[in-house]
Amino acid sequence: MKKLGIRGRRWLKAFHVLFSMTWIGAGITTTIIPFVTGNTTSGAELYAYNKAIELGDLIIIPCAVLCGITGLLLCWQNPASLNREASLSPSWRGLMWMTQK
Repeated sequence: MKKLGIRGRRWLKAFHVLFSMTWIGAGITTTIIPFVTGNTTSGAELYAYNKAIELGDLIIIPCAVLCGITGLLLCWQNPASLNREASLSPSWRGLMWMTQK
């Protein structure tokens, strides 16, 4: 497959950063919701809380997958590749181990 040019790499990196920021932001928001809402006093509040968590999951999972794909493409386009760089191999192995659970 043909290597990306400078402009293509910049677009790929921009999408990678966008997906990672969205993933982290949704994860932090989903984690903070229970502390902000406090104790629920009615069924409607509990329903809204659960819907917010579900919405967070709908954002977190696709962004995590797309962040992984764009990261893989960035590493593949890198001249050092995936296995030549000593710091990338353990992190990719860890990522593959965590996704199989």
